[in-house]
Amino acid sequence: MDKKAHSIAGAAQLADLGITKIKEAIRLGALEARKAGRRTIVTDEALTAWIASLPKGKPVQPTSTRA
Repeated sequence: MDKKAHSIAGAAQLADLGITKIKEAIRLGALEARKAGRRTIVTDEALTAWIASLPKGKPVQPTSTRA
């Protein structure tokens, strides 16, 4: 069975981001988190929505190489 919610550290690992970036997104209200007692969890749905809301990166331009 797939996990439906993750700790902050687990969410950071799934998103390939740092814990600080996840905590900042929660603090700013961009990433929805829930509390289970003292533990903060992030649902798969909230993490997916937050990632989808991030701006798209610029395409990488190929560099010319000299022979």
